[in-house]
Amino acid sequence: MDYQQAGTGSARITLTRAQAISIGFVFTLGVIAVAAVPRFAGWLLISTQAGFLTLAAWRLGLIAVQASAPKAASSAGWRHEDWPRYTIVAALYHEAQILPHLVERLDAIDYPRDRLQGFLALEADDHATIAAASQLKLPDWLSV
Repeated sequence: MDYQQAGTGSARITLTRAQAISIGFVFTLGVIAVAAVPRFAGWLLISTQAGFLTLAAWRLGLIAVQASAPKAASSAGWRHEDWPRYTIVAALYHEAQILPHLVERLDAIDYPRDRLQGFLALEADDHATIAAASQLKLPDWLSV
C-alpha cells in the first residue's frame, strides 16, 4: 500500500459546520466591535497576539519536555523469548468484501510469527464471509 492510499481515510473534513459558523460568528463580532468602538481594536490585537505568544510558549515547553523524556528501548536487542505472545481476534459479520484486505493487513504486522496467534470469528449465518474466508490462504498463525 502506498502513502497516497494509506491516508485516504483520515482528515477528510477539517472543519465541521458548527465550527465554521462559530469562527465566522466570532470574527464578525470582532469586526462589529472594532467598528463600533475603535479603541477596542488595540485591545483586540494585543489580546490576540498574547494568545499566540502563549500558544508558542506552550509548544516550546512541550518540545523541551519531549526532548528530556527517556528514550524507549529498542526492540532490536530483545531476545526472541522476550517477545510476549500476542493474540488478535477479529470479529466479522457481513464483511466478505473487506476480508482479503484485512488478512493482507494482518499478515503485514511486524511481529515474530511464532509469537502471534489470530482468530477470525465469523457468525454461523454469515455464509458469504465464511465462503470468502475458506477461499483465502491464511498465514500459519491465523485461523477461522
